[in-house]
Amino acid sequence: MRVPVGARLRGTFADPVLRSLTIATLISTVGRGVALTLVVLYLSLIARLPAEQVALVFAVGSGVGVAASYFGGHLADTISARALLVGGVVLAGLALASYAFVTEFWAAIVAEALISIALGTNGSVRSAIIARAFDPESRVTNRAVLRTVTNIGISVGTGVGAIALALGTPEAYRVILVVGGLAYASSAVLLLRLPSSVDAPRRARGDDADAEAAPEVGRSPWRDPRYLAFSIFAAVFAIQFVVLNIGIPCGSPTTPRHPSTSSRSCSSSTPCS
Repeated sequence: MRVPVGARLRGTFADPVLRSLTIATLISTVGRGVALTLVVLYLSLIARLPAEQVALVFAVGSGVGVAASYFGGHLADTISARALLVGGVVLAGLALASYAFVTEFWAAIVAEALISIALGTNGSVRSAIIARAFDPESRVTNRAVLRTVTNIGISVGTGVGAIALALGTPEAYRVILVVGGLAYASSAVLLLRLPSSVDAPRRARGDDADAEAAPEVGRSPWRDPRYLAFSIFAAVFAIQFVVLNIGIPCGSPTTPRHPSTSSRSCSSSTPCS
């Protein structure tokens, strides 16, 4: 017998962990969508950074984010994953809001580095939480739900960011960036509802350690050729996101409606396209 869609949705969101993660993800990704829409344009048109400096800002952020994702996974196994995720979400939201006050290159580097550290850590910690909170039978479905909600949130966020583009004033950019950042940070309140079971089990000490079985250690991904090959191909595929999020926004606004004093869109000295 085929189960109605409504009944399946109710059954899926009956899990309080999934419900908290879903609502928090929806709110935070609205803020992320605002950032994807506005940050590059803000640095180019409002802060008036040259194109090469804008590129360097995101290059540094990408490198920092990769390192943070690795260490974030390690920290999720040693301290409270719930507290780590809450702190990371607050940090990312406040760093995003701080972009509204960036006017110099060094400040942009600091803001993007903080955002990348938080997002890189959050991604690894969130994956660890999902692995612990859900059994193997429901894990794939729940991941799909969160991915769908992520796409919806980013879409809504880009629409909110478009308000700043339509108004075309520095004040509009700054207000929308602050709103997006605060929305992202506010989602941490929902993550406080996550149970302690999402944290890594505490390691036994002393004589108790001998009584407990050692956790099974899986194969290292660094020794899995198929995993490494897939990662390389996925990285090549991900180049499209850089083009969409940085290249196209940086080269598109050339009309006087945008807060630029000339037809040069990405910097006062060097065109971006």
